[in-house]
Amino acid sequence: MKEIPTHYKIPLNIPPLGRSFFVTIRLKDALPHNIIHQLETEFEQEKAQILQDHPNESQPHINEAIKRFFAKYDHQLDHQPRGKCYLKHPDVCRTVKDQLYDMDGKYYDLEAHCVMPNHLHLLIDIFHYLDDEDYDPANPSTFKAYLDKTIEKLKGRAAYYSNQALGRRGNFWQQGSYQHQIQDDAEWCNVVNYIMLNPVRAGLAKKSSEYDHCYYKYG
Repeated sequence: MKEIPTHYKIPLNIPPLGRSFFVTIRLKDALPHNIIHQLETEFEQEKAQILQDHPNESQPHINEAIKRFFAKYDHQLDHQPRGKCYLKHPDVCRTVKDQLYDMDGKYYDLEAHCVMPNHLHLLIDIFHYLDDEDYDPANPSTFKAYLDKTIEKLKGRAAYYSNQALGRRGNFWQQGSYQHQIQDDAEWCNVVNYIMLNPVRAGLAKKSSEYDHCYYKYG
C-alpha cells in the first residue's frame, strides 16, 4: 500500500469490499478536444502494442495502461484547469453535493467524494442496490449496466439543477465517465487517499481538512 501522508490518515476500521467503484466525471469544457484526441490516440497506440506483445494475457496490461492514462487526464484537469470551471460556483457546488447525498442510500453507498473546479471524484459501493437481474456472480460484468445508469442519473440531476443555478442551457458534463472497480483493501485505501488529497495536489488547500468539498464517510 502507498504511504498515507501524515496530514491525512485513513482510519483502520475500513469497511469490507462490496462493489466499490472509483468514478470521475468531467465538465463538458474541462479538456479541449485536441488534448482528448491526443491522449486517446496515445492510449490506442499503447493498447495495440500490448495486444501485439501479450496476445494471450493482454487485459492486465491494458488495465494498467488505463490507469496511467487516467493519471494524465487528471493532471491536465488539476494543473492546467480549463473551461469555465462551473463547479467553483458556490450554488453549483452545493447543488452537485445535494444530488450526491440525495442518491446516497438509495442507489449507492457514498464512501468518499471530492468536488473540484472542473471535475468530480467519487468512491461508491453499489453492492446492496443490485437486483438479481443486475448481478450474476458467475459474470460480474452484469452490474456494469446498473453502474452506468446510476452515474447517468446523477449527472442528469446535477446538470439540470446546476444549469438552473447558472441560468444557462446545454450540456453540462462531458459524455461518459472514468470507472474503475476496486480490487482489494489496499487499493481502496489508495483511492480514498487520492480523492481526499486531490485539492492538495492541485494547490487549492494545504491539507484536505481545509477544503470544504471533500467527504470521507468513515473519517
